Amino acid sequence: MSTYDRMKCGGKIMLSYLFIFIIVLLNEIKGFASKRLSAKAKSIRDNIELSAVRNGFCVLVGAFSILTLGNSDFTMPPLGLFISIISGALTTVSYMTWVMALRGEAFMLASAVNNSNFIISAAAGILFFGEVPSVCKVVSCLLICVGIYFMMRYRINIIGIPKRRDILILVIMFVTGGLSSVVQKWFVTALPGESVSCFTFYSFFTATLILLVSEGALLLFGKKSSDKKEKKSNLRSYFFWAFIMGICLYGVSVLQTTAAAQLDAIVLYPLKNGLTIAASMLMAWIFFKEKPNRNSIIGALFVLSALVLSRF
Repeated sequence: MSTYDRMKCGGKIMLSYLFIFIIVLLNEIKGFASKRLSAKAKSIRDNIELSAVRNGFCVLVGAFSILTLGNSDFTMPPLGLFISIISGALTTVSYMTWVMALRGEAFMLASAVNNSNFIISAAAGILFFGEVPSVCKVVSCLLICVGIYFMMRYRINIIGIPKRRDILILVIMFVTGGLSSVVQKWFVTALPGESVSCFTFYSFFTATLILLVSEGALLLFGKKSSDKKEKKSNLRSYFFWAFIMGICLYGVSVLQTTAAAQLDAIVLYPLKNGLTIAASMLMAWIFFKEKPNRNSIIGALFVLSALVLSRF
């Protein structure tokens, strides 16, 4: 490799790290909006409507992005469409369980569990994408797990021991979120020349279709309620925040998929998720009055230590 090529490759990698910090910022804005709206999403229908509106905005932004970039024919090979459909389905389940988790959990625990799903993507990078982990990267993953343990203790101190339903929601959120990252890596590895914008557009288009079909099924076959308040849709009350969430989510998806083409999964996802956990602790303290205690501070220190090690 020539000196020019090395400099060009190094520039792309540095740009990917910049993308990670932008992703963290967008994730925190999205998390703030999600927490504000989680109290309004009292039923499955509310959650579906919220997710459908948010994804609908993502579809519009995605279409605009493709048209302005000159790829107006929206072409995608069959494999790309297949991966996009899987991504859309996983994204739908992951985000709906995220909103449900915020209703019953401390924000810090929900964020910590959601961001610990890098373990799945890091393992997939080793097993399926030929990535070779260093000792430091393995240790960083273990430190993240220890940090999650202290976050769980933090949650118990604030709210109490989680119920089985809450644990199930957290597990589903963890698994689907991790698999969603794996699918992003799969796309850029299998189809390196294809448009990330098209992939993101078709992912959110699939997710929106799934949610609209689900909403229609609930209206047709769902149990009828005699409570007028329960029948009434809350769509207008969360329209603005859904728009903000849609913009942030689309930006995160595009930037993360782009960064995945330059960085190994065992570096990208621990770094991004660890920084998000630390940023979430600050946001939970400032906006949601979740005052840090010894457990949350210890957990954050383990996460930050993992970030340092993940670079070696």
